Amino acid sequence: MFFPTSLKKNDLILVIAPAGVVTPCQLTKGLELLKQKGYEVILGKNLYHSYGPFAGTDKERAEDLQWALNHPKAKAIWMARGGYGSARVVDQVSWELFQQNPKWIIGFSDITVFHQKCQHLGIASMHGPMVAQMKEDIPTFENCIDHLEGKHTTLKWNSSLSLSENKVTGKLTGGNLSIISSLRSTPLDLIFDDQILFIEDIDEFHYNIDRMLINMVLAGDFAKLKGIIVGAFTQVKEGENPMPFDFKETIIELTQKYNIPAFFDAPIGHINENHPVILGSEVTIQSQKGEVTLSYNQKE
Repeated sequence: MFFPTSLKKNDLILVIAPAGVVTPCQLTKGLELLKQKGYEVILGKNLYHSYGPFAGTDKERAEDLQWALNHPKAKAIWMARGGYGSARVVDQVSWELFQQNPKWIIGFSDITVFHQKCQHLGIASMHGPMVAQMKEDIPTFENCIDHLEGKHTTLKWNSSLSLSENKVTGKLTGGNLSIISSLRSTPLDLIFDDQILFIEDIDEFHYNIDRMLINMVLAGDFAKLKGIIVGAFTQVKEGENPMPFDFKETIIELTQKYNIPAFFDAPIGHINENHPVILGSEVTIQSQKGEVTLSYNQKE
């Protein structure tokens, strides 16, 4: 896995919106924080366009994406926000120059589309908060900067469901479960072999979460994993006839069946403190007495 170059003061970050519509007021604080860190920031020319729920037409969003991928001096592409629309433009651009000069791609949720593209290109990317989520009083912003500057700090959290002693090493993959599921049987399908899968989601029905997990099982992909990290599943909904068990019980059942460890309650996803992780990186994750630690083995 290739790691893009670490950032330093005065390096250039590009901000684009390849998915949902975004307004200037949503980005004011985030852009201010990036500049305070000493980075140069340039916005995509179509950033504030709108076309229904999208940040401009497919053509406009693809134009900004191509500009960012091809930029000869930029060190990072920080997505403005998620929403929906990334899958509509990911194959409308050429990734050739990006492969020759990789940059950090930063974002989550719908941006999982681009993380999976990076995985297939063999390039690491950062699953983390987007510019619209940045606040100076949230420590995850500092964690993002640490990662971008090459200081891949250990992530620790407590989990009442990760009480047993488990330890596993593998490459980290994944992101938003709904996006992962939507890309099944496409050239951007997740690579499962010997990976540690991370998943998170928001505003999904319980039965649909179960269905997406069972899809992986029926495809034989769950058996290929070395472990699974369960992030925040925010605002899970029940249908007219509620499921008789928690979706985490499904994960426990499946991981026990395939003898792989599960690590729950990772502070990553659609939550206030959405901690960044480097997808494509080799990590070691272990749990002991309810404390989970994720550390990085692979350095650029």
